[in-house]
Amino acid sequence: MARTDGRDGNQLRPPSAELGVLRRCDGSCRFTQGGTEVVAGVYGPAVPRYSRDEDYTGPAVEVVVRSGTGAALGSERLLEAMLAGATRAIVVRELYPNTALSGTVHVLHGDGAVTAAALNALTLALVDAGVALRGLACGAVVAAQGSTLLLDPTEAEEDAAQGACFLALLEGAADEKDGAADDAVGAGGGAGDGAGADRILVMDSWGRCDKELQLKMTRAAVSAAKAAANFARVVLDRRTALQERNTPMETG
Repeated sequence: MARTDGRDGNQLRPPSAELGVLRRCDGSCRFTQGGTEVVAGVYGPAVPRYSRDEDYTGPAVEVVVRSGTGAALGSERLLEAMLAGATRAIVVRELYPNTALSGTVHVLHGDGAVTAAALNALTLALVDAGVALRGLACGAVVAAQGSTLLLDPTEAEEDAAQGACFLALLEGAADEKDGAADDAVGAGGGAGDGAGADRILVMDSWGRCDKELQLKMTRAAVSAAKAAANFARVVLDRRTALQERNTPMETG
């Protein structure tokens, strides 16, 4: 099926990511895919503002989503809840007891697959902040037009689709066991090796989809989320290599 931007159905728009774009937060990322552009910032882990937010099992997590108009209404509340839940699932919580961890996600431009872009930006911002993660949480959206699947749909393709699926995948997760933090993503500023098990964190579908179509969309979304995780790993490895080149060598 020919798409308006010339892609095949199984093609993603080329992503780009830039770390450290915001000065007043501990980590940040600008993530762009096609006409969708999102900037995420992370603050903390830090001492909670209120004692009631203290939790000895890990950080209290809050995520706020803002659109280009500065409002956070309607479906953005659902996106905030999803992003906060994904963050709680991937942070190595035992390293940050009685702390607060907050994120802001600004949707600068939305042209389809905004949910996936928001998650990908926030994950990279968490690593940029040095927060230890069990793995990279990356997302993908797949739309269906008839029997044809469209990966990373534009806004027009989402509007015309009979159904769509968003999936958040925790790729290469470290086990929740003693010593797992040693191999965590971001623990030393790196991207990890993705050698652990994959786990679906969130899956949401909408529209008219039978079980067979839902299964096909899920499989396609998993593959697309893995591609997003591979891209994130490349971005982080490049950042690490650049930091190493810029670090003065010690001489005896």
